[in-house]
Amino acid sequence: MRPIAEKSVLPRWFAELAGPLVILLALAAGSFTAVVRSTRWLEPSRAVTIAPGNAHQGLTPCLRYPAPPAPHLLNDAAEALAAAGFTELIGLSGDIDARAASRESVLHAQVEVDEYLDAMAAQGSLVGRLVIGLKRDLLREELTRAFGPASPINRTIVGLPVEQRAAFEAQWEREPSVFISPALGKLNDRLAIVVTGRRLDLVLAGLEKQIAAGEQPDLARLGMTSQQLQDEWLLPFKLEWINERELRLMSHDQQRTFAVKARQLLR
Repeated sequence: MRPIAEKSVLPRWFAELAGPLVILLALAAGSFTAVVRSTRWLEPSRAVTIAPGNAHQGLTPCLRYPAPPAPHLLNDAAEALAAAGFTELIGLSGDIDARAASRESVLHAQVEVDEYLDAMAAQGSLVGRLVIGLKRDLLREELTRAFGPASPINRTIVGLPVEQRAAFEAQWEREPSVFISPALGKLNDRLAIVVTGRRLDLVLAGLEKQIAAGEQPDLARLGMTSQQLQDEWLLPFKLEWINERELRLMSHDQQRTFAVKARQLLR
């Protein structure tokens, strides 16, 4: 008598797919494990978009993720700061960053690294979200190192001369984003142009006095310091005759003629 075969409790279709499913699950598990073990593909990058409105709480503009200030605000700030005696602002960048960070710390529910991780998860794939969920502490450490330490405080706003501090505070009150990177670099460049223009005007006035006194115009005999006779790129002013009746005072930055002051003069 032939033995009676046991009936399978699994449907035939499932039995036929069981082998391939096991293989696929094993491959998926292996791939996921490899991804979880390595987070190199999640290189920290500031290219991730963070909307200020989603993180910033309050009516004031967000200084953690500021909108670029309008060009006229940069120009106005440069003019006001130059009039108060500023020649550069980079030395204040550490104190400016600390002030902005202090202000934003009470207007954000999370620190910047955690906001960034949330944005990475929201804008990434399902696997990315799983990796961030499982390895958040490690990624937080990596991002903290990638963002680097805060800028050192070389000069303080409170230590500025009275007129300079008043001008700074007035511009901060009007539009603080002009002082937040990357706008700060643009503001510093604009300030250098304005300061150089003011120096050119002073030098030109001295040359005109020489001419009015019947003297030959000469930069060396103006009695000015070397700083007064150079632009903010540390290049000396140049004085040259264009023709027998025209004299040109020039300042050059790295690429172009910065300013030309010409007068009809008799040699």
